[in-house]
Amino acid sequence: MTWLPWLGVGVAVLPMLALGLRAVGGARWAALIRTHTRVLEAGRVGVAGRRTSASRYDAHKLEGRLLNPPALPWSCVNRML
Repeated sequence: MTWLPWLGVGVAVLPMLALGLRAVGGARWAALIRTHTRVLEAGRVGVAGRRTSASRYDAHKLEGRLLNPPALPWSCVNRML
């Protein structure tokens, strides 16, 4: 018969735990959104957020690729069809 008091404790503790986790998660979410909004409104991104790959391409390298992609993707598409 000791399971009845433990059931009562569980029923009482679980909703309080859920409300506490929800409050902590909400506070963390609000702080994260506030930080991201501040960065976006400042119009800059730190070094950690910058891309490491090149963002500029040579137009001569892209001329033929846009209208005539390499053969490998077309062979994969043909196999799927």
